[in-house]
Amino acid sequence: MRSKWWPAALKILLAAGIVYAAQRNLPLKAADLLQFMLHAKVSFYISMVVFAIFLMLQAGIWVLIVNGASRAGSEGIISAGSTGPTNTGASGSTPVTASVDTTGPTTGNAGTTAAAGSASATSAGSDTAGPADSAAPETPGGAPPPPPKLAMLQGLRLFINSQFAKYIPGGFWNYAGRIVLATQAGIPLPAQLAAIVYENVLLVLAACAYALLLAVELSRAPGLLVGGALAAALGLYAGYAPLTALLSRAFAAASRWPRLQPLLRRLHPRPSEPAAEPNSKWALLSRNQFFACWGYFLASHFVMGIAFWLLCNSFGAGRITLLYAAGTFATSWLLGLLSPLPGGLGVREGFLVYFLSLKLGTEAAVHISVIARVWNIMAELTFWMLIQIISRLAGKVRWYEA
Repeated sequence: MRSKWWPAALKILLAAGIVYAAQRNLPLKAADLLQFMLHAKVSFYISMVVFAIFLMLQAGIWVLIVNGASRAGSEGIISAGSTGPTNTGASGSTPVTASVDTTGPTTGNAGTTAAAGSASATSAGSDTAGPADSAAPETPGGAPPPPPKLAMLQGLRLFINSQFAKYIPGGFWNYAGRIVLATQAGIPLPAQLAAIVYENVLLVLAACAYALLLAVELSRAPGLLVGGALAAALGLYAGYAPLTALLSRAFAAASRWPRLQPLLRRLHPRPSEPAAEPNSKWALLSRNQFFACWGYFLASHFVMGIAFWLLCNSFGAGRITLLYAAGTFATSWLLGLLSPLPGGLGVREGFLVYFLSLKLGTEAAVHISVIARVWNIMAELTFWMLIQIISRLAGKVRWYEA
């Protein structure tokens, strides 16, 4: 009897904790917030919708990274089980494989387990609704089928359903929730861990690019900054292959750490699947995939800049340029990573006030920094509601067609 009600009770308790933590992050009282919402301009609500679109783009890029890493990990597992050199066939990538344990599970069993996990997740009817694409059939050579691919709508729903957990103190609960939901969808653990690492690295690199734009506008030596940034980008492009080789060895070594094994098996309880074993190849993106995703994040950050530009101009305290708005928000987010509080609380607002006060004055900058936190949470709620509506409509269409 207890097993029937405790999952629902746990979800309610978790939701209550997230709501409480998010409310503590709000810099306004409920009455003040209501007054602002009633008197806000239409451009404020437009900016909020645009920011929600930016969040959707970020989630969509994460889905692309997960699928790319899952595909790369599948190729590594297949090549690890065969003789001869490994060749991913991707430009700029190197064959990097962790040590193979011959006493571990066979690749054939791994493919069967992944397919079984995919089928069980489909029939479970949970938030993830199971993997969108069924596992491919066995190849003629007996190689295991590729891992299930995360459909875009499913990935967006998975992303936003776990996103609100970031407001819980600790700063990692959204990633933990994402791992749990993606595991239910049949996504291998190495692909998930690689996607989290790539996502954060690429987010920081994209924010650095827009921070460079802000620094160029405020600096007296813009040529030196641009030259240094271009040299760093070229160095990253040229050294991507040895860097990924180093990361692969680091991941393999970390996966063999005894204290980490219980946590990995709890998050991904499929001992017969090579994705949960420390001896399989870790999922790494090729150089072309990495820089393509960086370009996607740069484009999404431009949408973010449009949203923040609209927000700032909705206060009527003056106007700033689009690139200055994008650079201010990206730089403040980047420096907010130094804050020990969830979401960069305090540090991010302080740098927003500093950069905006240079153009709009201190009073307007303080107002914008306070509202920006509420604006961010409201955009996330808008994202969540849109995904729920689209998911329900898609479900009704599938039911009608059946």
